[in-house]
Amino acid sequence: MSKRQQLEVERQKLEAEQAASLTVDRALAKARQIKGAIYDASRTVRKEIEIQVEAVPVPQSFRVESKGEFEKRSQYQARLQAAKELRRQREKQHRDEVNSIQETFAPEVEIRTRGYRQALDTLNRDFELNESEFDLQLGSYDPEEEMFAQVKLVPKRSETLNEISWPLLVKPGKARKLKTAVENKAVKIQASVHLDPYQEKVEIKNVLIEDLMQAERFGYPTNPGFRRSVLLRSAAFPGMGQRYAKKYSQSRMFFWTALTAVAVTFSRYGKLVKASNLYQDLAVDYQSAITETEFQQINARLNLTKERWGIKRRQYYLALAATGSIWSLNMISTARTKPQSTTKFSSSRSQGGRLWGPVFLSCLKFSGSNFSAHFRWYRCR
Repeated sequence: MSKRQQLEVERQKLEAEQAASLTVDRALAKARQIKGAIYDASRTVRKEIEIQVEAVPVPQSFRVESKGEFEKRSQYQARLQAAKELRRQREKQHRDEVNSIQETFAPEVEIRTRGYRQALDTLNRDFELNESEFDLQLGSYDPEEEMFAQVKLVPKRSETLNEISWPLLVKPGKARKLKTAVENKAVKIQASVHLDPYQEKVEIKNVLIEDLMQAERFGYPTNPGFRRSVLLRSAAFPGMGQRYAKKYSQSRMFFWTALTAVAVTFSRYGKLVKASNLYQDLAVDYQSAITETEFQQINARLNLTKERWGIKRRQYYLALAATGSIWSLNMISTARTKPQSTTKFSSSRSQGGRLWGPVFLSCLKFSGSNFSAHFRWYRCR
């Protein structure tokens, strides 16, 4: 790498470090500029290698004289074989020289673009934005579902950030206060925005909304792991997911119904196996019978056992179908569970380290479609 290229790399790294403290848009623009420099460096190295490859002498084809008048056939064959071997050696030498030059492409590109990639790594970070960068739109409230169906967070000045929307679960009384707080600009917003310089995109990862009027917190995303946990528990055994979502009446109903169905299914399966074994034993006795009387007696018992075996088999299949239906209804019930509206995003703080809002803050937990507020009071330090 030349001195000029080293200086250019250092300049790009310095500007990347400075861009890390700038706005998201300018940081993304810097990332695009650095990626362009990486592409230009790679293209330059490729052209240099192509020039070196073209400079490698290509083996010239030569002609072997025909068999002479006084030359033996064996002599001619030896001379022809030697010419072919010489041509193969020259072609192999040419290929080896070309390959050795081309193998330097990746290491040379790595050397020339190392500084640029380090600059990109500097830009691969999260930005913390506040309410001055966004416009919060709650939209209309659905009192039946107890939720704002489509809350929007719209960037005010950024041209690269896209708006996000999500459903926000909140009780009617608190929803009214929240809407008043948003209209009066009495909410604090903290958003975590991730910049991916390699993919050249920015994305809002987490949002924390703090209502200063009623000391409540709301967030995005709406705890994506909650619904997954509910589904996994319900798939393990009916009622477990509903219990995790604090739907206790549904949990008891599915749990005891499924437990009864499983017990009946195992019972029917045991009777089915017993009937099958009895039928097979009678079939063996029937084959070993000697007299006509034995044939008739065993045949009567065999037909009766076969009929009972068919009945037990149908009962087992019905019990198995009932168990599967209960499991399916249980999964459908849990699939309709609404996600929690709390977020794992850390609470926003001011420069002095104090939490926005009152000294005390209540933490809310949402459980499926049934909202239950568990207040846990603590002093903000």
